[in-house]
Amino acid sequence: MKLLWKELELSDRNLIESFYEKEPVRNCDFTFANNYLWKPYYPIFFGIVEGSLVFESGEGGMSVSFPQGVIDLKKTVDALSEWFEQVGRPFKMHLVSPTQFDMLEEQYPGRFQIEYERGIADYVYEKDRLLSLSGKNLHAKKNHCNKFKKEYPDWSYEAVTPENVKECVEMAHLWWEQNRSGGDGEKEEEFSVTLEALKHMEALHLTGGLLRAGGRVVAFTLGEPCGKNMYVVHFEKALADVEGAYSMINQQFVEHEMEGFTYVNREDDAGEEGLRQAKLSYHPVFMMEKGLVTEKVPGSYAGDARNGAQTRELAKEMLSFIEGSPTPYHAAANLERRLRAAEFVKLEELGDGKLVPGGRYYTTQNGSALIAVKIPKGEIRGMRIVASHSDSPCFKIKESPELRLEGRYVKLNTEKYGGMILNTWLDRPLSAAGRVMVKDRETGEIETRLVDIRKDLLVIPNVASHLNREVNEGQKLNPQVDLLPLFAQDQDITLKKLCADSLNVPEEDILGSDLYVYNRDRGRIMGADDAFIGSPRLDDLQCAFASWKGFMASAPRDHIAVYALFDNEETGSASKQGADSTFLEDVIDIVLEGLSLCGSAMEKRRFLQNSFLLSADNGHAVHPNHPEKSDPTNRPYLNGGLLLKFHGGLHYVTDGASAAFIRDICRAHDIPVQDFVNRADIPGGSTLGRISNSHVSVPAADVGLPQLAMHSAFETAGVKDTAAMAELVRWMMS
Repeated sequence: MKLLWKELELSDRNLIESFYEKEPVRNCDFTFANNYLWKPYYPIFFGIVEGSLVFESGEGGMSVSFPQGVIDLKKTVDALSEWFEQVGRPFKMHLVSPTQFDMLEEQYPGRFQIEYERGIADYVYEKDRLLSLSGKNLHAKKNHCNKFKKEYPDWSYEAVTPENVKECVEMAHLWWEQNRSGGDGEKEEEFSVTLEALKHMEALHLTGGLLRAGGRVVAFTLGEPCGKNMYVVHFEKALADVEGAYSMINQQFVEHEMEGFTYVNREDDAGEEGLRQAKLSYHPVFMMEKGLVTEKVPGSYAGDARNGAQTRELAKEMLSFIEGSPTPYHAAANLERRLRAAEFVKLEELGDGKLVPGGRYYTTQNGSALIAVKIPKGEIRGMRIVASHSDSPCFKIKESPELRLEGRYVKLNTEKYGGMILNTWLDRPLSAAGRVMVKDRETGEIETRLVDIRKDLLVIPNVASHLNREVNEGQKLNPQVDLLPLFAQDQDITLKKLCADSLNVPEEDILGSDLYVYNRDRGRIMGADDAFIGSPRLDDLQCAFASWKGFMASAPRDHIAVYALFDNEETGSASKQGADSTFLEDVIDIVLEGLSLCGSAMEKRRFLQNSFLLSADNGHAVHPNHPEKSDPTNRPYLNGGLLLKFHGGLHYVTDGASAAFIRDICRAHDIPVQDFVNRADIPGGSTLGRISNSHVSVPAADVGLPQLAMHSAFETAGVKDTAAMAELVRWMMS
C-alpha cells in the first residue's frame, strides 16, 4: 500500500485537531502546536491512513505514531505494517502509552512488544496542588513565591496578548543571553522554538501568562489544553536574576489560566538530571509513560524464556522495581503511580460508583495493599485474579528506638518481622524506610509521607571469631541482644530527626511512623553465564512485579482482569490490608455493583465459579549444596520456569482441575512450568491463596518462581523465570 505523507503546515491545524476532538490525546507530544513548532529540528509528516490520523518521523529510524481518531485500529495497523514492508523497514511505533499498547495487544495478542523510556515520560501534577502549594513537600515552593512577593511588592500577572507579546519576546532574548554560554545546541533550539511560539500564539491556539516585577516582564508561560481534563505547559521562561520568578509564574499561570482542569502536564525531562530534579520537586501525581513498539522476533513472545536479551531486560526492570520498593508502602506507591500513568481511575473518585466497559480502576488499602481491575468491553463471564504480597521478612523499628551505650554508641531497638534467616543480616549496609504521619500546620490534617533514608545508615556487626570461638559451630542469635543495628556515635542524633530532615518538616510534627530496616545491597545479575539474579526481597516482589507485567500486558475479553497486592503475608495476613481481610471481597462487590452484574446470590455464585484465582508466591528450587532437601521426584530448578505448587493438606490450593487449567495455558503458549511439592517430612509454608480462598470461593491454584535462600536478606533466583510468570498471568487474563 502506498501511503501519502504530508509536511505539517500551519494551515493543517483544523484538520489535525478534528481528529483529537474524536479521541482526545493526553500525550504532550501530539498537540498540534508541539509538532508544528519543533518540526525544523524533528521533521514530522502526517497522513490519513484508513480514516485515522498518523504521524511519521524519520528521527532515529523511520517510525509512526499510534493512530488518532481511530475508525478501525486493525485495518489501520495492517496498512502501516504493509507500508513498512514495502519500504524495507522494521515496524516501529513511537511515543505509545500503556493504554494504547493494550489496544494493540487486544487486536494482535503477542505480536508486539514495548520498551518504555524514562526520559520521555510526561510529568503530570494535580492542578489544585500547584495552585495552593499546600503541604510540607511544596513548602519550599510557597516560600519562593512569598519571597518574590516581598522582594517585588509591585509585581503583577497578566495574560499574554498581542499588545504585550513583544515584551515577552524581548525577555526571551534576555533569557537567551543568560543561558547561551557553553554552546548548548538544545538551548538554542529551545530559544528559537519559543520565539516561534510567541509569534504564532493566536494561530496555534496557545494561551500565555506573564509576570511583571519593577514594571518589566521577568517570566512568561505558554500552554494549551491537552485532552479532556488536562492542560499542558509547553514553555516556561524566567530571568535567572529574579529569585522566585519560576515558582511564581508557575503558580499564577495555574490560578488564572487553568479553570476547569484537573491535571497539569509539564512535559518530560529529556533525560537531563537537573531538569528531572526540578520537575520531581513539584511532586507529580503520576508519570505518563511512553515507549517504542516493535514487532517481536518471529516465534518468540514478550518475555519468552528462550529469548536471552528480553529476559535479561525484564530481570533488570524487576530489580529496579525492587530497589525502589524498600517497604510495602513504597511498593504499593510505585504501582499506584504506574496505574495513574496508564489512566486507571481510583474507585473512590467515582462520583456515582458506575463502572464502564473497557474501564480501568484501582483502590488501595492502608498504603501497602492495592487492587486494580481491567474491564472487558464485551460480555463478562467471570474474573481472572492474580494475588501476590508486598512484604518481606525484616526488622521492624520500635517506638523511641535509640539505645545509648556508654556514651559511645547509639543502637536502634528493633524486633523481627516474619521468619527471617537472622545471620544473613549481619555485616551488611542497612538503612531505614517506611512511612511517617505528619501534621500539616496550615490545614490541621495529618498526612502520610513515605520516607527512605537513602544512605548506608546502619550495620549489625558480628562478634569477631577471636571473641566467639564457637561461631562456626552453630550459633543461636538473640534478636534483642545480637541483632540491634548500630546507628551512630553522636548521642544526640535520633531517627525521628533524620526522617524529619529528609522530609523538610519539623521533628515535632511527626506524630506516628511505621519504619523498617532494609538491606541496601543492590540487586544484580550474577553467574559466569549471567544465569542468576541476586537481590533483597525477591520473596515476594519478584512475583508481584511479574504478575503486574502480565496484568498490564493482558487484553481481557470475557473476564475481568484483577491484580491484587496484599500486605502482611509473612505474619499471617490477619490485617485489614492482608489476604485474611474482606479487601478482595469488598472490591469484587464494588465492581459487580458498578457494572450492574449479579443481581442475586445465585448469579454471584455462578459468576465466581466461572472465575479463577492465581496465588503467586515464590517457592524453593533444588539447592545445589543440599539437593536432599527437595522432594525426590519433583525437582524444580532455577531457570526451569514457574512453579505449580501442590500440598496434600491444601496449604497450597492447587488441585487436579486447577492444575489442568494452568498446564493448558502453559502448553498453549510454550511457557515452562515445573511441579513443586515439599518433602513429606519437611513441612513448607502456606500462601495467601488458601487464605484468600476462604473469603472468595473460586477455583484457584498456587504458583511461584523458584529461588534459593528464601527469607535471607539477599536471595537468589533465575534470570529467565520472571518472564514465565508474566506470560502465564497475561494469557490467563486474555
